[in-house]
Amino acid sequence: MSSLPCTVKRALRWDTRTSEFVKTSDISTKPGGSPLSQDRKRHQPHGRVHLDAIINGDEKLLANSWFGVFGALRPLSIPAIRKAMTPGPGEQFDLDAFLVGSNSLYLVGTGAGAGSVGGFLGAVLDDIVETARRKALASVGSRLDLPLALILDEIANMFSWPALPRIMADGGGIGISTIVVLQALSQAETAWSRSEADTIWSAATAKLLLGGASDVDHLRDIESLLGNRRIRNTGHSYNDNGSSTNVQNEKVPVMTLDEIRRMPETVGLLAYRNRRGILLDLRGWTDRDDARQVSAGKKLTELDQQVVFAEQYQAALDRRGSAGEGN
Repeated sequence: MSSLPCTVKRALRWDTRTSEFVKTSDISTKPGGSPLSQDRKRHQPHGRVHLDAIINGDEKLLANSWFGVFGALRPLSIPAIRKAMTPGPGEQFDLDAFLVGSNSLYLVGTGAGAGSVGGFLGAVLDDIVETARRKALASVGSRLDLPLALILDEIANMFSWPALPRIMADGGGIGISTIVVLQALSQAETAWSRSEADTIWSAATAKLLLGGASDVDHLRDIESLLGNRRIRNTGHSYNDNGSSTNVQNEKVPVMTLDEIRRMPETVGLLAYRNRRGILLDLRGWTDRDDARQVSAGKKLTELDQQVVFAEQYQAALDRRGSAGEGN
């Protein structure tokens, strides 16, 4: 019996009917309906044998395993997500071609929307990173010819990518540069864990901080990271016998906690590797030479965004109206 093609609609049925999964995967029975023989199992790929053991094993264990399948595939029950996950003709993503050229892939979404499909977005990132890793290890010097940049802006507000701490720790050595943008380190602690957030922070080669932070513990860590400087205090005292001068050397923080917090919007603090801290003058995008092009692109993106969300809002109103009529 040949395997049936796997589509998003067919995968959606897996979360409610194990029999559909058995039929689709074609791993649990022979044409006559009996379980796989030991001889056939020896010739099956390891993954198929493993799935066969789950499906034909203890019913309680099967229920537990299927609970995970249900959670992973549940977002596909939302029509908009199912449509987005179903590529049309010519829309296939060629990962190998993507890595050998100067290309960009954008994963854009809201916190609520991306949170529901975080597993799928994580799978996309996992596939990109692992393919890039294998390509790097097969290249001269074990590095990518064209570096891969992962610019993860506000990723903690969208979904927690499990592989992020690991890729932050070892990705730089093979040509994968990862940029993580957070409002506060506590976001990473919430999305991942305290130890994983520490890994993300510690593995960052360059740490750029802006003013306005209010996490006292984190600010105190930054103060310690910048180290101390020596200042000379000179004091004069006078009495009936004359005057005296007292010179004292004192260690003070390079920047105090309060000074870090009160940095103006046009100033950033850079801590790079083992270098001393650097204060940067930051220029807004409105002052760039290509500000007009950026502004025009921003307006076009906002118009597209309005159209998409207007359709979603109208669809939600229609569903509510249909539900009201049904009641």
